[in-house]
Amino acid sequence: MPDNYNASLWFAQMANAAKRYDDALAACDRGLAHVTGPLARAWLLQVKAQALTGKGDAAGARAALEEARKVAATIGSERMREHSLGMIDRLLSASGESAP
Repeated sequence: MPDNYNASLWFAQMANAAKRYDDALAACDRGLAHVTGPLARAWLLQVKAQALTGKGDAAGARAALEEARKVAATIGSERMREHSLGMIDRLLSASGESAP
C-alpha cells in the first residue's frame, strides 16, 4: 500500500524497531508524499528523526524534529497540538537541542 501514509508509518516504526533504518527512512518518505494533515506529518517526521538517529545522523534528526515542530504548531485541535509539541520538545531536549 505505497499510497497509504498510515501503512508507511507503521512499516517505518517496525523497521526502526528492527534497526533497518534505511527501510524506515524510505517508508517515511513514501508516507510524507501522501500524508493528509499536520498530525500525521508531524508523527512521520518524528519517526524519520528516530531512523536518522539510529543511523548516527544527529543533524538530520534535529532538522526533522524542527520541521515536525513547525508542522505540529498548525494542528487544529489544541489538545493534540499541545501533546505533539510536548513530545517533540522532549525529543529535542534529549538530543541536546533546546526547543524554540
